[in-house]
Amino acid sequence: WTFLAGLRQEKFNQEVKTFYYFDPGKPTSLAGLKNNDLLPTYSLTWKPNEALRGRLAFSETLSRPDARELSTVAFIDDESGYETFGNSELKTTLIKNLDHRWEYYFTSEEFLSTGVFLKQFTNPVEEIFEPGPNLRKTFANATSATNMGLELEGRIGLRRLDRLMRRF
Repeated sequence: WTFLAGLRQEKFNQEVKTFYYFDPGKPTSLAGLKNNDLLPTYSLTWKPNEALRGRLAFSETLSRPDARELSTVAFIDDESGYETFGNSELKTTLIKNLDHRWEYYFTSEEFLSTGVFLKQFTNPVEEIFEPGPNLRKTFANATSATNMGLELEGRIGLRRLDRLMRRF
């Protein structure tokens, strides 16, 4: 058994100042984020033999709004074509991740892994349409969101296909 624990501190300060193009000395809005976060991580690994491993891990991380999402300046979204503008009241998203996986190592370089994960988001940023006659998009923090799934991963050496590929 192996148990690991860690703690990461992130200090972050972002400021977005929006101004009129023809009068840059006249700011229209000021937005920003200032965070000082402690983010833990824990993992437990069970290794009954050299080939098999079971892992259970928990971690926390952050996702911050980018400058476009915080700025009140309108822009045309490349993908949708809609006029879009930011929201200076957005908050940082906290992401809690729980991961469980089983790994089988055929050799030190070849393996097969299967895992399940659960991610819980607090204050995730999402695109929304602004109410009104014009279809305009903006951004808002939802209360929460959940993402879960299954992962399959494997690696096999190309030398198994042909001896001439042993160096790849």
